[in-house]
Amino acid sequence: LLLRQARMSSTTAHRMNDQTNVTATIAEWAHGLSFEDIPSRVVEEAKNQVLSVIAGIHAGHFSDVGRMVARTLKDWTPGKDATLIPSGERTSVHYASFGNAALSMALLYDDSLLGAHPGATSVVVPLAVSEQLGGGGKELVTAQIIANETAARIGLAMLTDPLSDYRTPAAHRAAAALAT
Repeated sequence: LLLRQARMSSTTAHRMNDQTNVTATIAEWAHGLSFEDIPSRVVEEAKNQVLSVIAGIHAGHFSDVGRMVARTLKDWTPGKDATLIPSGERTSVHYASFGNAALSMALLYDDSLLGAHPGATSVVVPLAVSEQLGGGGKELVTAQIIANETAARIGLAMLTDPLSDYRTPAAHRAAAALAT
């Protein structure tokens, strides 16, 4: 995993050992993480992940699947809060997240962490939300790392058999929510 164990308050550490409220523990960690807590090597890996996912989006855009995604999104009600990459069209945060995620996965050029393939979640959702809210690079990277860590750890906890990779979308939903 990218991020070493974050410094935790004694309450959070106790809750981690107790495991009675995993959701609260994850939410507290995500809420308490600041950019300054993140090691520089992890920030560099996050930047590389952004470049990789954007490259996948560009490649996927020109595929047959990418053309289907673009046609479908044009039929949906547009907004003006976020950008579809690489067309530059403006749409809602939801549609930008969906469209960019679909394009990033169109050619299966996705990234991988132990327990998850989080780039479609951990990069595109923070990009769209950051664009809407006018967030800066530190907020974007922090949200991205929160999503990466959440998706990977929950995904890893869900891996129990050869078919479990198909159940990990729940981990991505939680990661996107926490990143937001």
